[in-house]
Amino acid sequence: MQQIYIRVDSELDNDCLGLGPFITLNVDPVPTANAVADLELCDDLADGDGFNGVVQSFDLDTQTAGILGSQNPANFTVTYHLSSDEALTGNNAITSTSAYENIVPNQQTIYVRILNNTTGCFSSQTSFDLI
Repeated sequence: MQQIYIRVDSELDNDCLGLGPFITLNVDPVPTANAVADLELCDDLADGDGFNGVVQSFDLDTQTAGILGSQNPANFTVTYHLSSDEALTGNNAITSTSAYENIVPNQQTIYVRILNNTTGCFSSQTSFDLI
């Protein structure tokens, strides 16, 4: 928090007509996005092919606690995205986070957005891979 001082001068005779702390600037911190390990699964024939490296059911929600670290989960919303741009804008969050099926064979990057529910500040500075 910082006070911003304003000075008002007269255009007629350059007299000071007012001076004081009329604006309070509040800067809220962005959430901390902790790095987490990649999620790894073996191709288990769930799609009929045990060698293509796709259609595995990953539980993205298992990453949430590690991403938030010591931050109170009740104060934040963590969403997962397929691109860094989507994480930045908050668009197109993955909806099936408890049973996400990868769409890229062998290694797919998941991008994370953490939103502070009170301030609206967010971080989209972390990601992890599905292997």
